[in-house]
Amino acid sequence: SWTSFANSTQESGLVMGLECMNMMPGVATDFIIYTGATDTASKIDWIRRVNNPANWTSFSDCNGYYADNRHYQESYGISSGASGTYVWTGEKNNNWFDCGNWQNLKVPDTLANVIIPSNGVTYEVSIPTPPTTPIIYQAAYCKDILIDTNRTFTMSNVDSKLWVYRDMTIKTSFTLSQGLVVFKGINDGTLKIDSGRVVKFYDIEIDKLSNKKLNLYDDYSSLIIKNQLKLQNGIINNQNNNSLVIIENSASNAISSYSINSYIANKIKRNVISTGSYDLPLGTTSYYELANINLNNAPDINYINAKFNTPISPIDISGLELYVDGTLLTELLDYGYWTIEQQGATTIDYDITITSRGHTNQGPFAAAHTIVKRDNSSTNWYLEGTHNNSDQAMGTDPNGTNWVRAKRTHLTAMSDFAIAKGTNPLPINLLYFDAYLENQQIKLKWATATEQNVSHFFIYRNNYTKNTQNAILNIPAFGNSNQLQEYIETDYNPVNGWNTYYLEE
Repeated sequence: SWTSFANSTQESGLVMGLECMNMMPGVATDFIIYTGATDTASKIDWIRRVNNPANWTSFSDCNGYYADNRHYQESYGISSGASGTYVWTGEKNNNWFDCGNWQNLKVPDTLANVIIPSNGVTYEVSIPTPPTTPIIYQAAYCKDILIDTNRTFTMSNVDSKLWVYRDMTIKTSFTLSQGLVVFKGINDGTLKIDSGRVVKFYDIEIDKLSNKKLNLYDDYSSLIIKNQLKLQNGIINNQNNNSLVIIENSASNAISSYSINSYIANKIKRNVISTGSYDLPLGTTSYYELANINLNNAPDINYINAKFNTPISPIDISGLELYVDGTLLTELLDYGYWTIEQQGATTIDYDITITSRGHTNQGPFAAAHTIVKRDNSSTNWYLEGTHNNSDQAMGTDPNGTNWVRAKRTHLTAMSDFAIAKGTNPLPINLLYFDAYLENQQIKLKWATATEQNVSHFFIYRNNYTKNTQNAILNIPAFGNSNQLQEYIETDYNPVNGWNTYYLEE
């Protein structure tokens, strides 16, 4: 028994997964003779015989070895029937990493097709912390894995890991209270859970190539995660069926690392509490369409259900006569819309932020956009909550995809949401406009939170005609800004009595 190659006097140099292919593991000496059965057997049975210390006789020196007179070499018969499939037998214990528990006496590698069969199992399989001696494992590995009926499946340590490089098929029910399952590889993979089976994972990570998918097989293959979902690379795809990604952990950070390279296409259900910010990393298999719900106050809420829908029709909403800061909203961004629903809450106050990609008709400025909503697909779009120009944004991803982000605050019910654009940029967000008397002169003070393509401010006094020639003050604006800008000017010749002032951009 040894803990590393350096401590082995024989320097065996075992290949990973082949620990069972050595002679008398842990008790071998230099002077041994095979004294077990010699009748014809399969390759696997011969390996089992060789691996059994009871089939060997050892000696302390050469004299004893040669005196026994059984140190011969002979060719024994080998029958067919050895299988290359990695079938779990659990003959020795429940440890995945013990080669004696596998039918071919080899621990599965990244190319292995693993079967945990419904019959012929002594101990149920369990994945402990990956061992580091005598072989270093980063995780339990497999290409495909089938967990058949009548089986249980456990991960016995917080550091337990299973890496699945392609497909996972589950025909039983189980709940993992710890451990991490990672879907990896350069190929698409599939998670298939049989109808009527409930499987709950603890931690899940998606770490495939950026354009590869983990497909949820059908309406029964909902991916239920008790603790953490890490979207490192690759897409979880449930776009064409009713399966869900369900996050039971209500912490805001229960989903992490999502990006344009890794998200959910396109349905998710998140457990939430009455306050907190919850990202919904949605999209299609082509575009990432992130949404965020910030719950200001939602007593008794349990879950948020969300999905992204495409296409969206009609695009033209000018006939609805929706205005923001005096600007008519004319079109919806044309790629799709979000459906977000609450469960358990009747009274709710929340903010929503959504980011559109894949559209072809965005406005020229971020402040040209806002969020509209509708109760369902049979009703018209309308405005709810508060719009602030400084909350809107737009840009381009490193891969060249344009995006627009829009936000509205203090909404009271969830439904369908889309991003709309106006005929012109919504030019400024005015914080205040004040006037006060000082030494027989009038001080005029105003401030903006944002400005988009604003050239001048014009100030009119008392009865006026909307013509810049009648303005008493013509003040250059900052122009384009997403931060606080303050202005102070003076009316040196106010009239006797009341003075009323009007600000225009």
